[in-house]
Formats: sequence, C-alpha cells, structure tokens
Amino acid sequence: MKLLMVGAALAVLAASPASAITTFATFTPVGSNSNVFASGSTISSVGEAVTFRFLDPNGSSAFTDVAALLNFTANIANGATFAGIGIIPVNSGTISFTTAAPVTFGGHTGSNLLTAIIGGGGAFT
Repeated sequence: MKLLMVGAALAVLAASPASAITTFATFTPVGSNSNVFASGSTISSVGEAVTFRFLDPNGSSAFTDVAALLNFTANIANGATFAGIGIIPVNSGTISFTTAAPVTFGGHTGSNLLTAIIGGGGAFT
C-alpha cells in the first residue's frame, strides 16, 4: 500500500474564522517504494524519507529543503471502497517529521520539525 504524499501540504486551522486554513509547510517523498504497512487495526509508515519545507505566510519557500523522516502510526476502523479508492477512517494516531541533525528556523533549533496527534474522530491536536 502506498501513502499518498505527492505534493502534500500541512495546514493548521486558524482560531477565527473557523473556515480559515494556513498552510505552513509541505513535504514530498524521496522514493516511490511501498511505505505504509498494516497490522490488524494499525497502519504505519516508519522512517519514510521525505523532503520537508517550511513556508512563509504568503506561501513562498521560507527555508531550504530539509531531509527528514516521516513517522506515521494510526489506529483504524473498518474501511470501504468508493469508485476504486480505499477509504479508511482513522480513530487516533501520530504523525511526526524529524531530522538526523538539528536545524534552526524562526529562531528555534531542534530536530523535531512537526508532531501532530490525531485524537478521537480523526481530529488533529
């Protein structure tokens, strides 16, 4: 199974208005190998090489591309197929992007570029 990551963008919902979305980073996979594995009610992609890029508020590149690893683990419910596309509800999980060596961006230095926790009902926190 392949995780659809081509040209993926990361976004955060703004507090007001509720419909406003701010895209602050993008990532693309480095390779095209199978990268999502299923075991019972868990799917995961561990150590997937990606290129990560922070964006300025206007959407332009704010930083040089960073070689990072995507780690994704999710607890899933029964899925379904619609028009040949598999849909799998995610109940909970985590997504993180990390680097081998710390990087500095916006006055902060670290190797954890982003961690998101998926709570009940697939909501990000």
